[in-house]
Amino acid sequence: MKQPTYEEQLRSLVLQGSLTTDVDGVNQVGLQMEHLFQVAGLHTSVMVTGGGGHHVLARTRSDAGNRLLLMGHLDTVHAEGSDLVPDPTHSDRLLGLGAADMKGGLVVLAGAVQALSEAGLLEGRSLTVLLTADEEAGSPTARDLIEAEAREHHLCLVVECGTSGGDDSSAFVTERSGMRRLTVNITGVASHSGAAHGAGVSAAHEMGHLICALEKLNDPRSLLSVNVGLAAAGTAVNTVPAHAQVQVDCRFPTQEAGEVLQEKVDSILASPTLSSIRMDVVEGLTHEPLVRTDAVGRMAGRIIEWGADLGLTLAEERRGGCSDGNIAASVGCCVVDGLGVVGGDMHSPNEWMAGQSLSDRTALMAVVAKRFYEL
Repeated sequence: MKQPTYEEQLRSLVLQGSLTTDVDGVNQVGLQMEHLFQVAGLHTSVMVTGGGGHHVLARTRSDAGNRLLLMGHLDTVHAEGSDLVPDPTHSDRLLGLGAADMKGGLVVLAGAVQALSEAGLLEGRSLTVLLTADEEAGSPTARDLIEAEAREHHLCLVVECGTSGGDDSSAFVTERSGMRRLTVNITGVASHSGAAHGAGVSAAHEMGHLICALEKLNDPRSLLSVNVGLAAAGTAVNTVPAHAQVQVDCRFPTQEAGEVLQEKVDSILASPTLSSIRMDVVEGLTHEPLVRTDAVGRMAGRIIEWGADLGLTLAEERRGGCSDGNIAASVGCCVVDGLGVVGGDMHSPNEWMAGQSLSDRTALMAVVAKRFYEL
């Protein structure tokens, strides 16, 4: 399969918008991928979520030997599709919404499966592909499915975007932060801001204190972050606000660090500045960290070595963002992430990917799978 074919497949996927909440769009991307897997001889099915897009599963018939799970996602953060065009400022780059995160990765995954199939290297091998429909929302409907598949496999490779090293090198991911999200509802007492200001208890005032206290927990040296991403209060400018709400995102490098951070956050939430203030906490999504275990380290070393055989210079990296790889790792599966195309400016209108990485990373994925089966 030649480079133009990869680009044609990618252009078709990028043209199709697949915002997480665009069920039809997500499912159209799923149908394109399902067709590619069927051509490669895999047996496919879709998992209906009951509200969102469908998750796609594809398998070989065999469950013998080393069991390999390849994972990606069908959704993006972009409301519309776009064309795939050359970057006028970088000759080696292609621009397109969702090209790096992660439709390029989907092409890499499908291309590697096709190459393995054509070479007869999937015969008697255990391979499962899982493409989720709501990863960009934290995979709320896919979590159970990811956990179940991860428990049954020895290795999980995730085709999230790789990053450029600034020269001819690129990186993949062996560590990711954990995440805890929560919503805090603050209740005070409403009153007229002029006629009875003293009778009110301002939820907005408390919100300000809370935001300052939470932001003080940020510690870049320890890879801890606490971000108040959304905040709102009040109903009218002449009313002491009785209600406020903040939504908080916490990141941490290890489970132990996350537990310590949680204790600090919970202590702040349990201690409003005024006894008449009530704070109610609604827990949101959580992800355990993707930890670089000994098994992950050994596999990363092999991938770097096998990449060198292809003329690729690879390195490991750590990322603060989460992926479906966090979920797979949480049940004990060995996970290596960031094996999709090389790119950057994800989740922005300027999202780009290195065109050469389509074929480079496809070859890498195929070689890693082949040699994993031979271990």
